Amino acid sequence: MSLAILSIHFLYRYIAIVHSKWLVHFSSWYSFPLCVIYVLALALIWSLSTISTMYPTPLLYDMMRDSVMVDYDAIVEELGCIGPVYYYTDSNGTFHMGWEGSAGIAIIVFGVLGFTWALIIFCGVRIQQTLKHAAMSQKVRELQTQLFRALIVQTIIPSITNYLPAFVTLATPIFGIDIGKLNNYYSPVMVCLFPVLDPLCIIYFVKDYKKAVQKAFGCGQKGVEDSSTATGKYITPSRHSLEHS
Repeated sequence: MSLAILSIHFLYRYIAIVHSKWLVHFSSWYSFPLCVIYVLALALIWSLSTISTMYPTPLLYDMMRDSVMVDYDAIVEELGCIGPVYYYTDSNGTFHMGWEGSAGIAIIVFGVLGFTWALIIFCGVRIQQTLKHAAMSQKVRELQTQLFRALIVQTIIPSITNYLPAFVTLATPIFGIDIGKLNNYYSPVMVCLFPVLDPLCIIYFVKDYKKAVQKAFGCGQKGVEDSSTATGKYITPSRHSLEHS
């Protein structure tokens, strides 16, 4: 539920920049419980949708049996599995829609993810508009812009590393595509990239953090010292020139 947590970050930045008088609510005792309830509510909807519409059934086992045996040399009934059945053809060749699984995916995509993305986009657009036109000092505008850009990248990273692999896994069966073992190769790598890239984007976009890291590793200091030394030599007259002036 990283997007749910990020939507709270967007809401906070929106209030801090667009409606600063409302910040008192984020400092109150009830702000943290409300945030926890919000995230848990979205997680509960996601979980209940999965449990109630994508649970293992004889039909799901029949559809997965051959691919699991070929790819993993295993019996599907001996494994734990969940997944939506979008459509199927019975023994008579009649086409049927899998309304149950389709409804579960629709609730997750258009309900949970749709709501969080709508909140993120709304807050993001209003933040961008306010940063362009609102009266504030240049230093404050620059800092808020840095934080806003970092937040945007923090949202893009889990969307690519976490949600894109899940989308590919759940969407390809709609078109009758069996990705098989390929899912095992890219999904773990993508998921593991998230905790690595997330702090790096903060360090990159927020100048104070970047300077602190450069100072800790001794990066970017030599050039500054050389520049100041060269500038000093340029503006300071030598003793020889003073004596001949």
